Amino acid sequence: MDKTSAGFDILFTYKIPPELRGGLRPGQRVIVPFGRGNQERQAMLMELCAEPEEGAKLKSIARVVDPEPVINSEFLQLVLWLREKTFCTYYEAVRLVIPLGLNLKAVAGYSLVGTALNLSVLLSPEETRILEEIQKGKSPGEGALLDSLIERGFVRRSKEFAPNIKGETLLMARLGEIPEKPTPKQRLVIDLLEEFGELSIKEIIYYTGVSRALIDALEKKSAVSFYEREVAIEPEPVEKTEEGLDLNQEQQEAAGGLSKLLHSGKGGTALLYGVTGSGKTRVYTRLIRETLDMGRQVIMLVPEIALTPQTIRLFKNAFGSGVAVLHSGLSAGERLNEYRRIKSGAAKIAVGTRSAVFSPFDNIGLIVIDEEQEASYKSERSPRYQARDVAKFRCAWHKAPLLLVSATPSIESYYFSQSGRYGFFKLKSRPNENELPQVYIIDMNDEKAGGNMSSMSGELMREIDNTLEAGEQAILLLNRRGFNTVVMCSGCKEIINCPNCSLSLTYHKANDKLVCHCCGYMRDKPLECPKCHDRKFRFLGLGTQKAEEELEDYFPDARVLRLDLDTSLRKFSREEKLEAFRKGEFDLMIGTQMVAKGLDFENVTLVGILLADQALCSGDFRGSERAFALMTQAVGRAGRGGREGRACIQTYNPFNKIINLAALQDYEGFYKAEIDARRTLILPPFAAFCVIGFTSLSREKAETASGVFLRELGKALDSGEKVPLRVFGPSPAAVVKTAGKYRYQLVLKCLDDKKTRALIRSAWDLFSACPESRGVLIFVDMNYYGNL
Repeated sequence: MDKTSAGFDILFTYKIPPELRGGLRPGQRVIVPFGRGNQERQAMLMELCAEPEEGAKLKSIARVVDPEPVINSEFLQLVLWLREKTFCTYYEAVRLVIPLGLNLKAVAGYSLVGTALNLSVLLSPEETRILEEIQKGKSPGEGALLDSLIERGFVRRSKEFAPNIKGETLLMARLGEIPEKPTPKQRLVIDLLEEFGELSIKEIIYYTGVSRALIDALEKKSAVSFYEREVAIEPEPVEKTEEGLDLNQEQQEAAGGLSKLLHSGKGGTALLYGVTGSGKTRVYTRLIRETLDMGRQVIMLVPEIALTPQTIRLFKNAFGSGVAVLHSGLSAGERLNEYRRIKSGAAKIAVGTRSAVFSPFDNIGLIVIDEEQEASYKSERSPRYQARDVAKFRCAWHKAPLLLVSATPSIESYYFSQSGRYGFFKLKSRPNENELPQVYIIDMNDEKAGGNMSSMSGELMREIDNTLEAGEQAILLLNRRGFNTVVMCSGCKEIINCPNCSLSLTYHKANDKLVCHCCGYMRDKPLECPKCHDRKFRFLGLGTQKAEEELEDYFPDARVLRLDLDTSLRKFSREEKLEAFRKGEFDLMIGTQMVAKGLDFENVTLVGILLADQALCSGDFRGSERAFALMTQAVGRAGRGGREGRACIQTYNPFNKIINLAALQDYEGFYKAEIDARRTLILPPFAAFCVIGFTSLSREKAETASGVFLRELGKALDSGEKVPLRVFGPSPAAVVKTAGKYRYQLVLKCLDDKKTRALIRSAWDLFSACPESRGVLIFVDMNYYGNL
């Protein structure tokens, strides 16, 4: 399981020593000698094979880590499937399916040799103390004296493997003794702590822009003191109720059809499509209850951590404490705790984001993927898996149905549902005769011509005013963080960019800093232009911080909540803010895309989309699909509690077809136009898009490597079986430089089948033997979801 290069990504054969025979099973971890130095390494036992031929020189397994397998036969097959489908290594696939809390770390172990303490008269007092510490089982630390004792034969050093588990804590700081003459940067930290009393280290760094080293220096001077605060896994417990499961006629018909699929014992995939607010949640909640009554288990996936608390509340209302929570925001200890609850049978339902698809259930009856079109279900790191595909694998293994749910399904899923590959169930209207929101498209060109230079049109401000007077709430969507998105020299028009990325820095007024939203680089506002030395700058563009300030100016009596990544630094701060909004503690909520998806607030009657055109600016073929989904989902937050809903979409392109279809909530009209275009251009679902990426500290190396790989791909194609494909590039990535590394890519339009994957692997092997591959990292991402 130790990470190795792709060149070592093979299965190694070891001999089972006599004392371990009969006691080993695939899925157990073992310790083995590896390499010329026979260094001890962790390994996963993948399979048992026949006795080797006589004379075969094999190393023996040293010892066993787990008395029982930590992954079962399903996950062992899933590891092989992940490696084949996503071009990852065995190590990466195994690491993915094992909870972080079960990972082991190598630590040095020490023991006394013979009667070392009886010879203490030959040793110094300090050496004797070290021997006594070892005898008591304590760590003796490191140093020359310990090394000397090992060399002289008094102490034996060995490598031991211990669980790598750490409970979830947050490092906090509080004010201590204030120094007499603090530096200006130290004064920033002191003033902040005087105002708030205590803050996390992460918050102090964000709001002051100081380094961690400066805070550590203050701690050494006793100016601040550190302490760890334990973080609970859930914000609050919820008692089980029986409310909210009554279905109308349309919902009953969908639930009835899905129930037949559930009881068929054949598995399969189905799409539950319905307009926003049509009651899709009630339908799948009924289906989950039916699955549990069958004695089987359920995995429920949501696209973002922000949605998880809302889903947990819903599920615990319906199903009590038998709900486990699994997502990437949990610590290793928390994840291990949930893993054990699932393994012990205490939890029958796992709720979480993408990683929850690996919940270790052994009798899955149903997997539900809500908002199935979301790109966050695709991993951007190796293994680059799509949670929907993993769910299909697991459902096929357990002969259980996979239910995809959305008001704006992915084009691929809707196509498969219409062609008979998936089951299809439709909810056409909202229950209780609730109408979809009335949507107004506002031409911002007219606003500017009339002298309105703010981010909000007169019509939107009037609607907000009416909403506040009625005691109702509004949500405003602006998918840009910060205050200003561009800082430009007034003289030469030079834009202040990140030194590590080919992106402009964003001005954040909350901490008065320029911040890179890619790598996290932070700096003060410039005093002069680095190019022409002019001292005047223009702050351009609109972010959530600026929109928040405008709302507070226009509506001084309104309580405004901003929800974006910058206001959600602390664990559970996001869900605490959403809960406060649900309780009516805020009147207006402005935020990025996290406010547009899946949230259900009964008192929200107005939605405003401030910069709709931004969603249309994308560098890949899925851009229009994402834009339509975001606007449709945002509009759908209004009018869900029985009151009339309204939405205002602000745009400089009021005749844009996507904007108008989103205003009408007409997914089927959008799908028809989009699928015709994709069929003509041979885009997914009619072909796959595979990106082969090259990353290096040198732009020249990354560019050269991409060209060499293309050459080797041609050789592999000429020497092997013919594979239909079209290659675009090599070309720079959409953002050519990130975190100091340059990125180039090849884009393949191809089929996602064994022949194509074998061709790519063959080309990769040929490329690895070329000198141009040195100093370059390569990845292969089949069915890529990012910007090209």
